[in-house]
Amino acid sequence: YKITDVELIPEGWEVRGIKDIAPLQRGFDLPTSKIRKGAHPVVYSNGVLAHHSMFMVKGPGVVTGRSGTIGNVHFVEEDFWPHNTSLWVTSFKGNDPKFVFYLLQTIGIERFSTGSGVPTLNRNDVHSHLVAISTSSAEQDAIATALSDVDALIALLEKLITKKRDIKQGAMQELLTGKQRLPEFNRSDGKLKQTEVGVIPEDWDIAEVRKITRSHKQGYYTKDRYVDKGVRLVRITDLMNPLIDFAAMPMLHISKCDFDLYKVKIGDFLFARSGAIGRYGIVYEDVEAIFGSYIIRFTFDSNKVKNEYFGFLYETEVIWKQLSSITQGSSNININASNIKSIKMPLPPIEEQCAITAVLSDMDAELKSLEQRLAKTRALKQGMMQELLTGRTRLV
Repeated sequence: YKITDVELIPEGWEVRGIKDIAPLQRGFDLPTSKIRKGAHPVVYSNGVLAHHSMFMVKGPGVVTGRSGTIGNVHFVEEDFWPHNTSLWVTSFKGNDPKFVFYLLQTIGIERFSTGSGVPTLNRNDVHSHLVAISTSSAEQDAIATALSDVDALIALLEKLITKKRDIKQGAMQELLTGKQRLPEFNRSDGKLKQTEVGVIPEDWDIAEVRKITRSHKQGYYTKDRYVDKGVRLVRITDLMNPLIDFAAMPMLHISKCDFDLYKVKIGDFLFARSGAIGRYGIVYEDVEAIFGSYIIRFTFDSNKVKNEYFGFLYETEVIWKQLSSITQGSSNININASNIKSIKMPLPPIEEQCAITAVLSDMDAELKSLEQRLAKTRALKQGMMQELLTGRTRLV
């Protein structure tokens, strides 16, 4: 290893400015009206947004944002048209293009942007930035290959998660409306009936939420400052459909009287009533916490409806169409307890609710497992980039 102006680097590595590794140039103007559908990607500051019949640069290429979206780096295999909102690498100076793609991701390009309205990137500021770089083609190729393999796994997981989400959405639309029934609840006659919320099985009911509600209450309003020790305050951002993130909550000092009035209890169903309509949380644990003013707490009759069943139903069009009608497409969306109680919902027997919930919960668990694996893989990639692109870990 040797000491440089940047850091301690291995022998066979050098410190160079970006201009001497991958000089950048502004892209080419292409008004939307001039785009002719074709095979060549048009790369804007935030990625490929169109395909054109002509190209300006032979692939492979590396592009980053110049105006608007700053910081993202894009790799393009084929011949392409870099838009004038972007900067593109005009020469790789003998370096591996994929290696350069990953290298540019490590320098924090967004910190070179200027302008408070529409951020703009001055290529000269980036050009003068010094980085350590391997001069070995074999090592650059090995690093690029290793990181590309991880990117391929990330892309595979993202695709699988999207597919699983689509499957879950389809299952929700079918099972929660009775269009498809689980085998143990199928009826030989298969009779259906028309209702206010659509066609449902004949042995299901339609219920207004008010008919299954035991109590409801709007949350605690406060302007008090948060404290280091006290009672947790549940906010809209803590509602995770259906879980509640108690770990990140702020804390308050509160009187015993108010605490008794607003304490969350196991079995409570918490609705966001403003802004993020559609968010909800179910209380599964006994926690010293109260719910805030932008939340409405409901307790339902557990002999008529299961919290989890209602939660899944709350995410479907059956309820969303009704809420949309109530808010009339307003940008300042607020709902109240009366709005929620007026919702009409398809209601199967409690045993069928439990079975439907079990199926959908299993799908949720599978999705959560995949999302955790994706998060770990992304973290692994970041760690690999820190090690491989600084020479701390060598592959050759």
